[in-house]
Parts: sequence; C-alpha cells; structure tokens
Amino acid sequence: MSEIFNGKFTSGEFLLQDKILTLDPIARSCRIIEEDKSIRIFYRISYKEKTMNKSSLDSALVKLIGQKEGPEKIIVQLARQVWQIDWTVSGYEIVSHYLAFDIPYFYRFMSIDIGDEAEEKQILIDWISSRHLVTKEVKQKIPALLDELNAIKSEARKA
Repeated sequence: MSEIFNGKFTSGEFLLQDKILTLDPIARSCRIIEEDKSIRIFYRISYKEKTMNKSSLDSALVKLIGQKEGPEKIIVQLARQVWQIDWTVSGYEIVSHYLAFDIPYFYRFMSIDIGDEAEEKQILIDWISSRHLVTKEVKQKIPALLDELNAIKSEARKA
C-alpha cells in the first residue's frame, strides 16, 4: 500500500470500490485493474520539489535516439522536443498525440525554443514521410518504449 504525506503522493496501490488502483508518480498515471482489464486514467500531480537534471535527461534521450529507428526514433525525438520545454508531460501523452498525428501539439512546443529549427523541421518531415510505417507491430512496441522513456525520466530526476 502507498501513502500520501502532506498531499504529496509517493507511489503504490490503493483499494477503490473493490478495484486495485495503482498510482505511478513518475508516469503521472493511475491504472485501475479489474478482471484482467487495465484502464489507464491520467492525472496531474504537483510535487513540492520539481527537480530534473535536464542535461542528463537530454543526454539519455540523444543516446536512445541513436538506438532507435523508424517511428520509435521519431517518438523519442518528439519527446526530446517536448521535454526540453516541459519535462512533466507524460510519455503516454506524447505517444497519444503522435498516433493522432497531432502536428500542432508538437509545433507549439517547438515554437517556444529557439536555435534548433532545422532539426525540428527534419523531425516533422520524417514523421510525415514515415506515417505509413506505423503498423500493428510498431504499436505493439510502444508500451516497451514508454517504459524506456519513463525509466530515463526517473534516472534523470535522481541525477
């Protein structure tokens, strides 16, 4: 079981109307597990100490970008663009907007920072030209990619 101290959530599971509610403060998500079904409900947590080693996060993302290809690489590149501005955005939210082909969502983040416009333009071109590569097999890899992104964020917060 988890505990909440002074309104600050730590982690763990709660029982809610005969359902197990699992809360994850890093991914900022909670999952209700009922009869082998998992439904994700996303929520916002406000931490008293919002610290992130952004250079560590960026370095880890650059390394992961080098290891990925195709749609997975584009998702990580988009995550990097978003997290340069707001590291509290969940990986799930980034993937959801990617799958919805929500270019304006990412463009809003890209327009805030200055200096990497050529890289941003190339990411968008790659995304548009690789849209047909988002197959069932690629979608099946997304949960593992989200785990990788969450682990990177977690490690960068500890750094």
